[in-house]
Amino acid sequence: MLALKFKFSYPETKDFLEEKIALLNKFFDSVESDKTIVKLLEHALALGNFVNGTGFKGGAWGFKMSNIDKLAEVKSFDNKLNLLMYLINRAEKLEEV
Repeated sequence: MLALKFKFSYPETKDFLEEKIALLNKFFDSVESDKTIVKLLEHALALGNFVNGTGFKGGAWGFKMSNIDKLAEVKSFDNKLNLLMYLINRAEKLEEV
């Protein structure tokens, strides 16, 4: 019975998944071609590697894309700036040089 259900729902499921995959491919293509996002990710990676890779436990290199939203949660001591804004400002200054 389950095999018949799969057989009849396969075309719809295939079409649905192909649309989602096409959207993901379009998204990744736009991220790859956007130099600003690439530079921001490079700076986030460099900062994270410095902070976590050289720490007491050491060896924590890279980051998960699911943790990108946490960049906005890390605040400066005076709460006027978050890590995301710092990285953006830093990337802009380095690009000017």
